[in-house]
Amino acid sequence: MHGSHYRPKVFISHSTKVTDPLSACFLERLHQALTEVQNDDGAATFEVLLDRENLLTGEQWREVIREWMLSCDAAIVLLSEAATHSDYVKQEVTLLQERQRAYPDGMLLLPVSFPPVTEEKLRERMGPQQITERQIRRLTETNAHEIIEDLLSHLRLLPARTPRHKIEEYLFSLFCGPFIDDELKRISDVLKVGSLLVGAQIDRAQMIVRALLGAESETSDLRFRRLREVLDGLRLKQLDRCQRSLLLDLVFPFCWVNAEAAGKLPDIAARVPRTRAVAWAREWELSERMYLLRGYCHLRACTVYVSNLDGGVGTLPGGQDSFLWHVISCLYQEFFYHPPKGKYEEVKKRVCRKVEEREREGKPVFLIVPLDAVDKGRAQTILDEFPKVTLFIHGETLTPSEFADLEFPGADFLAPPLDLEAEDVARAEYGHLLKLIGESLDRLDDPQRFAR
Repeated sequence: MHGSHYRPKVFISHSTKVTDPLSACFLERLHQALTEVQNDDGAATFEVLLDRENLLTGEQWREVIREWMLSCDAAIVLLSEAATHSDYVKQEVTLLQERQRAYPDGMLLLPVSFPPVTEEKLRERMGPQQITERQIRRLTETNAHEIIEDLLSHLRLLPARTPRHKIEEYLFSLFCGPFIDDELKRISDVLKVGSLLVGAQIDRAQMIVRALLGAESETSDLRFRRLREVLDGLRLKQLDRCQRSLLLDLVFPFCWVNAEAAGKLPDIAARVPRTRAVAWAREWELSERMYLLRGYCHLRACTVYVSNLDGGVGTLPGGQDSFLWHVISCLYQEFFYHPPKGKYEEVKKRVCRKVEEREREGKPVFLIVPLDAVDKGRAQTILDEFPKVTLFIHGETLTPSEFADLEFPGADFLAPPLDLEAEDVARAEYGHLLKLIGESLDRLDDPQRFAR
């Protein structure tokens, strides 16, 4: 099962034209059951994606539903009589099955048929979708509760999805969107990932993504070269500048930071509150952002930088020292976009609520603090005041033995991903890639570039 900080997404595919009471009642009961499941901490276990509950007025529903289908962890397909005649439902089933075929471990697909739909009707009406080749639960007048419990039991066993899975599938959706088959063929030829028959868009997109992330080694020059070739070929093609920038942001960390090192961050962020701390040495700011991106998908971490510290201690509202007030001000402005006003305890309560909300959304908050601004007392104070924050302490040339001498409470030392020479090469390569997509090199040193 997923960690408690991540809510698996469950998409419900159905026809809005259902009129018979049995089918309509089942949808209501299913939605209620999914939304009522809770984790040990009382938070909702699943993020349920249902058009009539989640679509906002004015949204382009086709694009939103497509995004749901490409990002969900599980899809429940309700095959009513109306659904088998619906072109939209047929398109949804096609996309869901293609995605499930491309990434068998990435999504659970659970079909349920309603009377009077039979296997023969499904085979006749759904055609190429081949939904009858899957085990389908069949609703009757008496087994609704049994089916819902069976669906919940499958959903509770969803395998943990790593950042690699999330990034892989996001890129997969990116290449399945604006491209036509001959353009995908050109990209796959550049990457030398084999030639496929015309029309095999899903397979080709899958091969392109896996070539970009690279399966043959953890980090290598080959990954840099492949990413450069793709970005160079897309400058005037189907992806806009924002999409090219996102492609760079997602793939570049895989060229650099190995999985073992990056995997430590999610583990630390999932620890018991008041014990989440990590320290490391680094020369380039780029490194810490690579670690955060490699450890999380592009929207899965919130980074707050604490800087401009004078180290002085003075009396401020609530009797707190100036350092602690500065820390809470940085957090407050990240969440509310203006400086805090009021008493310290009131401001702290609002900040802690936001941190907890982010954690429930699967977006842990990293508070990034320079080593020269904290000692072990201040570090523990931060963790006590903001127990669900992950403290990220960095020093320019800190070594493991020097860090051990500091005796920070419960903090892990994280070694830099590369030695200084290799990091310099990677930084230069990153600057070249920024030029390719038309971005300013100033973004290399922008501390908020990856703080999404």
